[in-house]
Amino acid sequence: MSYYKTFDKLNIKVKFISIYRSPVELVYSWIQRGYGTRYGTDPRFFALLINKKNKPYPWYLHNFPKIWKKLNKYERCVYCVILLTNKSIKEQREIKNKKNYFVTTYDRIVGDTFSELKKISKFLKTKFSKKTRIFIQREKCPNKYLKKKINLKINFIKKKVDKKIFERLFTLEKKYKKDLYGLNKIY
Repeated sequence: MSYYKTFDKLNIKVKFISIYRSPVELVYSWIQRGYGTRYGTDPRFFALLINKKNKPYPWYLHNFPKIWKKLNKYERCVYCVILLTNKSIKEQREIKNKKNYFVTTYDRIVGDTFSELKKISKFLKTKFSKKTRIFIQREKCPNKYLKKKINLKINFIKKKVDKKIFERLFTLEKKYKKDLYGLNKIY
């Protein structure tokens, strides 16, 4: 949740669920979807854009257009994931009312689906329905094979991006794996 403060100012009764994903997995997914080149060129790709000198940029890059121009399509994905993840972590640490906030990971939801959805249901004060179980089965969850190809993805990204940007991504990945950026201690 990179803009929690904005929601907090509305002073409405709301609960948030923040789902983090492995930075490497997220970058790889963005690369596969062509996110490094689709901004402003694909009408089917929805993203809030800003124009600087008649060139479209993702909204969160408003201070970084010079950097964006120098990056290749793979580095753009890495750069965006790093930027957005760090922004989310920073905002999350500043949240005062943590009882209305639930933090989980994509891995937990997909890998230990029933257990994680029970926690989410408890947080939301809801119950499972027959449709919940049908949906889980239809999505082929739980899926225990998520991490099987992580090393292939790491090597793929490493070959496509500058060494410094890869090191930043890999550092973020280690922090994610260690303790979810320190958020496991807070939530």
